[in-house]
Amino acid sequence: MSYNTIYLKIVELVWEEWHIEHIAARHNVKRGEAEEACFEDENARVLRGKGRREGMLYYVLGKTLRGRCLFIVVKHLGKGKAKVITARDMNPSEKRRYNIL
Repeated sequence: MSYNTIYLKIVELVWEEWHIEHIAARHNVKRGEAEEACFEDENARVLRGKGRREGMLYYVLGKTLRGRCLFIVVKHLGKGKAKVITARDMNPSEKRRYNIL
């Protein structure tokens, strides 16, 4: 997978209840962990994902306070807000990308 590193300031994550339930059930990631990876990790990366304009997705690579490496997919809503689509553990390729940027 090819990524383009970008600067996108996210100040708030927007959640839908069914996304929270899906992420917890399927990927064992809690809402608080995703929030930590986005906002508490000073080395978190935002990468351009798939889509165009209103449908553009972004990937956040970040670590929780306990060191869990997460890959979070968000849709930018504007004004610093991003809607969480899913979150999971980073795969080895994503971990390498996180560490070399």
